[in-house]
Amino acid sequence: MSNEELVKLLQDGKPEYIPQLWDQVYRFICLLAKKRLIGEAEHIKKLEDDLVNESYFDFLKA
Repeated sequence: MSNEELVKLLQDGKPEYIPQLWDQVYRFICLLAKKRLIGEAEHIKKLEDDLVNESYFDFLKA
């Protein structure tokens, strides 16, 4: 199922599709987190997992 179809289902009040949509966008979120941390100090790069986790909460809000 496409992301657009899943979003439509979520908008129609079917929250059981949240995990499926997250699974589809997870790799993209990880890529964005890696790009965001390019050029940062090593101790900051270790926060990549935290950045992805915070993205999940923003994903739920959206």
